[in-house]
Amino acid sequence: MPVELRPSQALKLWHDVTLDLVRDGDTDLTARQMTILLTVYLEPPPHTVRGLAAKLNVTKPAITRALDEIQTHHLARSG
Repeated sequence: MPVELRPSQALKLWHDVTLDLVRDGDTDLTARQMTILLTVYLEPPPHTVRGLAAKLNVTKPAITRALDEIQTHHLARSG
């Protein structure tokens, strides 16, 4: 079931997550990597490189590079 947030709550949550990522110093995701990660977690599967590339309007190699980096930080895994 989706969680309902007011816009200010959603913005605060986004702020807190990105702040934690920056403070951590180890995992500083790019906007593309963050968007892919959120897409995978928020939208129902299947998630394919081709589908993500089409959704984000970027190349498949760009998605692959971003996914490789996300996996390096153990934030997602391939299925």
